[in-house]
Amino acid sequence: VSLAKLRRMAPTLERATVEELATVDWKALREKWDGSGSDWNHCRRAISRFLTVHLDDVYHPLRRKVVKAFPKRGEVKRVPDLDAAMFWQVVKAAPGHVRPAFVALVTLGLRVGEYFRLRETDLHPITKTVSIPGTKTEGSVAVLPVAPDLWPWLVAAVPAPVGYKWLRLYWKRALKAVGADVTT
Repeated sequence: VSLAKLRRMAPTLERATVEELATVDWKALREKWDGSGSDWNHCRRAISRFLTVHLDDVYHPLRRKVVKAFPKRGEVKRVPDLDAAMFWQVVKAAPGHVRPAFVALVTLGLRVGEYFRLRETDLHPITKTVSIPGTKTEGSVAVLPVAPDLWPWLVAAVPAPVGYKWLRLYWKRALKAVGADVTT
C-alpha cells in the first residue's frame, strides 16, 4: 500500500534509477504524504530493504545516504478498546477460516509479521508451547506457553490462512458487523 502511494504521490520515481533515489526531496514528500506515520515509516523500511538487497550491502554509501535523507514520521500508538467479551463477538462475526488467526494473534500477543512467520514446526503439542521466530536475531526467539483450551485455535491458525490485506479486511468487517469501533 505505501509503495503504491509513493508511486502515486511521486510519479517521477517510477522511472528513476536507483542512484536518483539519493536526489529525492524526502522531507518535502513527507510533508505532503496523505497517509499515516506508520504508513510512511513502512515505505521508508521498504526502500531501505530494497537498497540493501539491490546493492548487496547494508553499509553501501548510496543506501546510507538515501536512508539518512528519508526522515521518519511519528506514529500514533493505538490501543484497542475491546474487552474479552467483545473480542469473542468479533471473532464469531468473522469468516470461519480466519477466526483462529485472530485468536492466535491475541493469545500470543504477536505482531502481524511475527504471526505470518509461524510454521507448523514452531508448534510444540506436547508442551503446548509456540516458538516465536525472532525478528532481528536468533537470540530474540521466544517460546510462549498456550493454555490447553486455546491450543486447538493455535493449531488451526498456523500457517496463516490468508495474507495481511485479507486478514485486516476480515477484521474490519467483523468489527463493523458487531458494532465495534472500526478505528480499532
